[in-house]
Order: sequence, then C-alpha cells, then structure tokens
Amino acid sequence: MNLAAFVPEAYKGVLNYFLGLFRISKKLHGVSHQRPQLSAKKAFKLSFVTILQPIRITLSHVQDAVAFKGIILTMRVSSSLRTLIFVSIAFEGLSYLLIANRLEFMESYLSRGQVISKDYGSVLFVPGSGCNPGVGTQERLDLAASLYSIKARKVLVSEAICSPKEQKRFHEYMIDSLRIKASDIKWIAQGENSKENAMVCAEFCEENGIREFILCTSSFHQARMSLHLSRAVQAEFKIADMPEALKKYKKIEPYRSRYGKMMSREFLALLKAKWIK
Repeated sequence: MNLAAFVPEAYKGVLNYFLGLFRISKKLHGVSHQRPQLSAKKAFKLSFVTILQPIRITLSHVQDAVAFKGIILTMRVSSSLRTLIFVSIAFEGLSYLLIANRLEFMESYLSRGQVISKDYGSVLFVPGSGCNPGVGTQERLDLAASLYSIKARKVLVSEAICSPKEQKRFHEYMIDSLRIKASDIKWIAQGENSKENAMVCAEFCEENGIREFILCTSSFHQARMSLHLSRAVQAEFKIADMPEALKKYKKIEPYRSRYGKMMSREFLALLKAKWIK
C-alpha cells in the first residue's frame, strides 16, 4: 500500500467521520429540546456495543456507525458513562484512521487471481451471478472472453436462476459482442449458489476428462469460489486475475455505492464456508 497516498486519505476519513457525527448530533438536538432519559444499565450496554464498533466498521460503511453515535450523544447519562462513550467513539475513530483504505484491503484479501499462461487449461469456468440485470455474470464473461481471445477454450457457465429469455440474451452477447464461438459455449442451467456451481463444474470435468481449467469470477468472489472448487473437483485449476477495467460493480450504480456492503457479505460468506462444509 502506498503510504504517501494512505495517510492523507486516512486523515480525511477521520475528519469526515467526526464532522458527520457533529452534524447528526446537532440536528437531533434541534429536533427536540427534551432529550430522552436513559438508564445506567442501558447506557453501559450501548457504550459496550460502541466499543465493539471498530470490528463492524471494517465490514460496513462508516455512515451507518455515525448515525448510531449521533443518537448516543443526545442521551442524558452520568458524566462517567458519557466519558466511557466518548472514549469508545475516539477508539473507533482511531481504528478508522488505521484502515481508511478498508475496501481495498478487503478486496485484496478476497482476491486470489493470477496471470494465466497462454497454454494453461482447456475450459474457462464462469459461475453465474444472476441475469437480471446480470452485472456480475457479465463481468465474469468479459474476463473469460479476454482469455478466450488469446486461446480458444470451452466456456462453461453454471447458472440456474436465469430465465430462458435471459439465457438467450447472454448467449447472443457472448457470440456477437465477445466473439466466442457458439460451439465453445456450454451453459448448464444448474447451480443456484457457489457450492452448487462447484458441483456442476466437478461433474462436467469428470464426464469430459478435464484435467485443468481456469476459474473466471469477480475478484471479491474468488476466495470463496476457489474454496468450494478445491473441495469438489479433482482437476487442477487456476484463478484468472480480474483487471480493474473489467470490474463493472465499481462503475455501475447502485452497485458502486454498495460495493463495501457487498464485500462485507462476501467476507462473512467466506467465513461460513470455511466453518461449514
């Protein structure tokens, strides 16, 4: 990580955090002059939850936590409890300073992509991500097409939740826009989640004697998908790196503004997949 770029961005994040905190608190004070009463027990519980917020802040947008802190500031509690709450807020601000580039950090953690040699693999495996509107599926197909243009391979798509009309639209997109031959496309309408996608791929590889294939999926999906594949398939595989230019989730609304939450869910899904086979 570039330290010269990290430090200014970190301080900017902390400044925006506390400015938002102040504005929300001021707004809530303006709504009503009578602040709600709060028992000592509930105040302690809230302050304890607040101390744990640095963990949550790594997995969600800072704005969510700001609203929570603004409400706390309007409550009438003892000076000792108020001090504890402010200390916890300061602690969270410090944690945000240290992980200002948390989205980049999470994406790099979830990513497993690498540069693929020209001669590796005979199949490009694309686990689907829906077809309406199908942003995830499209960026994964674009990645597969970039490798297909270097060397023609079979393109295996596992996606069960698309309607026949939507499948046809993507078939035409692969043939007309991505220049993939129709004879090289294999769309299996099975697999409603990553684990089922891996089972579809395993069955296809076994039936067709595939020894090596390439996984083409979104950068934040690579860790979990590769985990399921490593458990299901006998064939060897490598994970293709997703170039920034192909990452449609980062460019198209409303996905761009939800990118952090989407990675948070993926991170938790990865933990679940590791614990529950």
